[in-house]
Amino acid sequence: DYALQYSTTHKGTCTTATFSGDGRYAASGSGDTTIKVIDVSKMGARIESIEDKPVIKTLYDHEDQINDVAFHPNGLVLASSSSDCKIKLFDLTKPNPKRSFQYYVDALPVLSLSFHPSGDFIATTARSAHSLRLHDTKTFQSYTASRIPEEQHTATIRQVRYAENGSQLVTASEDGTIKLWDTVAGNCVRTLENVHGGQGAVSAQFSRNSKYILSSGRDSTIKLWETTSGRLVHQFDGATRNKRNAPAIFNHNEAMVISVDESTNSIMCWDSRNGSFIKKWIAHNSPINWIAASPTDPGIISCSDDFKIKYW
Repeated sequence: DYALQYSTTHKGTCTTATFSGDGRYAASGSGDTTIKVIDVSKMGARIESIEDKPVIKTLYDHEDQINDVAFHPNGLVLASSSSDCKIKLFDLTKPNPKRSFQYYVDALPVLSLSFHPSGDFIATTARSAHSLRLHDTKTFQSYTASRIPEEQHTATIRQVRYAENGSQLVTASEDGTIKLWDTVAGNCVRTLENVHGGQGAVSAQFSRNSKYILSSGRDSTIKLWETTSGRLVHQFDGATRNKRNAPAIFNHNEAMVISVDESTNSIMCWDSRNGSFIKKWIAHNSPINWIAASPTDPGIISCSDDFKIKYW
């Protein structure tokens, strides 16, 4: 059963969160332009002194809302994307890394980002931009994934995520499609059309073995697709979702699919193997903007308009 373990407050809407690959740390971003880095082991513990507080760093180097955060696979660097049109990298080994050590500038607000498993590349998407951008973390070069017009999305790309084996990327767009990209050639290898009944696709991510893609859309459905064939495997119903961009995600062992019900500000869980509903609980007093699952244990973080980050 999920119970509230910890809550911390930003000075603005909480917009995004993520866990490090080893599950030891989490990071949250906010409309207040700050990022908090959190020690997960301290979130469920009783705090006896100020040194034991879970929030171990607060980063202040953006000038607008934080839209996505991601840990480098080595866990030592945090990347962030913002409405200030910048992607920034922070060195978490420094005692007080308030400023980024590297950044990339886009022409548009940057919505989503994902590290290649090697850490050598970051893929990003931007508001109103229909193409995928790739950034080389060693040479600092940036380039567009594909120049072929028919391979591009035709509306804002809401989310980009690498497969764990690094061979493919998946993008979810307001144009209602999900696209698979070859990371070596940089071209689109498959387009899943009309995945959410003509409504926008908000999120897409691979399962760990890359055989499946989990998507969510503005038609209030969550769907599991077979990567190679594009076949629909399961549909998860019951959560109203049409305004916010909270993703559908797997829990740590992929036994469950987790998402948000906008009508009740609740978190919902389904059985990933058969699509059956498991549980639902009211998580916040205001709309939920984001959820993230630990890769190593059952913990979940939720982010809301009520300025709160909650750990369950």
